[in-house]
Amino acid sequence: MSDEIVLLGVVVSSMPIGEYDKRVVLITETLGKIHAFARGARRTGSQLMAGTETFTFGKFHLRNGKNAYSLTAVEVENYFDPLRKDVIRAYYGFYFLELAAYFARENIDEKEMLVLLYQSFRALIADNEALPPRFIRALFELKLLFQEGYLPRLDACVACGNTDDVAAFSVRGGGLVCRDHVDRYPDSQEVDASVVHALRYIAATPSARLYTFSLGEKGKTALIRLADSYRKVYTDGEFHALDMIEVLDV
Repeated sequence: MSDEIVLLGVVVSSMPIGEYDKRVVLITETLGKIHAFARGARRTGSQLMAGTETFTFGKFHLRNGKNAYSLTAVEVENYFDPLRKDVIRAYYGFYFLELAAYFARENIDEKEMLVLLYQSFRALIADNEALPPRFIRALFELKLLFQEGYLPRLDACVACGNTDDVAAFSVRGGGLVCRDHVDRYPDSQEVDASVVHALRYIAATPSARLYTFSLGEKGKTALIRLADSYRKVYTDGEFHALDMIEVLDV
């Protein structure tokens, strides 16, 4: 029908409505975060049942009704089943969706966010020793926050513009800090050259290539700590999956 639209997107969450229906939240490439009703999605044999599960990436066929979108079909591109079979990685996946949904808005192009989510899910299920979930989380948090406009100064000291002798990073100060001005920023965290390089890489590299570099264990620890501080300063939402990750200490 002429009023049908097809959007590339991912299922953020799904909840039962009535006896047979579902209400889904999607992050889509061109219309941002939207809500849709999937009629009969809980009926046995429904073609919408699997396509409305969390983590599902694909093309969503929708009709714009008077008060909400109606989901009529899903062309699934990836279910990301391995995430559902590993509790720990599933929590990380849920958290990535929660954080993305925190920033996503309706009628906003979210192509970069969608690419970041897709690549982050791929990294989670790859089970690569060089990319443990905590490190993937740090990269995801920083890249998403940078995409959303919270980009720090990474070319020089935020206090004086000095490009040499950078020794720390201040979240509240908005970027790198040289040794002469560390005392001016109480929240400064020490960073070495590898972490500075990592921050610049995260800022400049497209999401499709985000998870293609390595960092030593000391650098990973520093970046994870920095990313956690960055998120706490620039978000004020409640992320239930993150709470579980921290309770489990994984």
